[in-house]
Amino acid sequence: MHFLKTYDVIDFGGKLKLTKKDDEFSDGIIKYFVQLDELYDVIKEAHVLIGHRGIANTLKELKKRFVNITEKQVTLFISGCEECKRKRSMPKNSSKLAIKPVISNDFNARVQVDLVDMQSCPDGPFKFIMNYQDHFTKFCILRPLKTKTAAEVAYQLLDLFTILGAPVILQSDNGREFVAKVILELVEMWSGIKIVHGRARHPQSQGSVERCNQDIKQLIGTWIRENQSKKWSHGLRFVQFQKNSCHHRVLQHSPYSVLFGHEPKVGLASTSLPASIYDNLITEEELERELQLPKTDQNTQDQEEKIEQTHKNDDNDSVQQMNDVSENDDSIEKKYYVK
Repeated sequence: MHFLKTYDVIDFGGKLKLTKKDDEFSDGIIKYFVQLDELYDVIKEAHVLIGHRGIANTLKELKKRFVNITEKQVTLFISGCEECKRKRSMPKNSSKLAIKPVISNDFNARVQVDLVDMQSCPDGPFKFIMNYQDHFTKFCILRPLKTKTAAEVAYQLLDLFTILGAPVILQSDNGREFVAKVILELVEMWSGIKIVHGRARHPQSQGSVERCNQDIKQLIGTWIRENQSKKWSHGLRFVQFQKNSCHHRVLQHSPYSVLFGHEPKVGLASTSLPASIYDNLITEEELERELQLPKTDQNTQDQEEKIEQTHKNDDNDSVQQMNDVSENDDSIEKKYYVK
C-alpha cells in the first residue's frame, strides 16, 4: 500500500513512466524516474542547455523534471565532458579582491551597460557586444554592435526600453562621460525619457565586470564549437538565454524567474513529455492524440455557441427593456399632455 500512495505509473503516449507523488511537485510539472538507458542523454541535454555550467547548476536543471538523478551521476558525466575539460584547463583569474555588490531594490532601478571587445574575432561587421544587465534581477540582454559609439549603443537601448521600460539610473564601466553621451542620444530619439547616469563604481568592481565579460566570451566560444559556426552574433541569443535561465548563487533563483515569476519554457521540451514522444510531434492534433485530450476545435465551437446564445439572450432582454421603456413613456405622455 505504501508504494501505491507514494508512486504512480503514467502513460506518456503509450510509454509507461514511473512518477512520484509528492507535494514538492505542485508546480504543475510531473517529475518522473529516468531509466538507466536514458540517463546519459538526459544529463547531456540539460548540461548543454545551460551552457556547461558545472555540477550544481546541471543538477538543479535536472531536478526540474526528474526524480532519481544523483549528484554522483552528474559529476561522473561532467568529468568526461570534453568542453568542460577544456574550460578547466584555461587559466583562472587570480584576483582575490573582495567585491562589494551594487544594491538595487527594484527592477529597472539601476542598469549596467558594458561593451565586450570582440575585435580579435569579428563576425562580419560586428566587433563588439553590448552587455545590458538589470542590477536587481541580474537579467541580461546581449546585442551585437558594429562600433562602440554612443549613438549605436543608444539605438540598441531604445529598442530595449520600449519593451521593458527605461531605468532610473544608467551606469557603465566605460565611464560617466560615455553614459552621458548615450543619454543625450536617447533624448534626441525619445524626448519624454529621463535617465540619470550613475556614479563610477569602486575600482574593485572592475574584477566583477571582467569575470562577467569573460563568462560571455566562454559561452560564445562553447556555442561556436558545438554549432561549428563563427556567427557569434546569432549565438548571442542562446548565450543570453543560458545566462538568464541559469541558477544564480546570490538570487537563489534564475534571473528569468526573478523577473517573470516562473522558469523559462522551451515548448514541449519543458513539459513532462519524454523526448521520444515530442520529437515526432508536428501538429496540435498529433499532440491531442498522444495525450488523449478532447479536441480543441470542438471545445472552442461549444464555447462559441454558448457565447452566441448568451448574446442572443442579452439582445432579447435589451429589446424587452426598450419596449417597456417605450410603453412607460407613452403612459407618461398620456398622463401629462393628452387631455
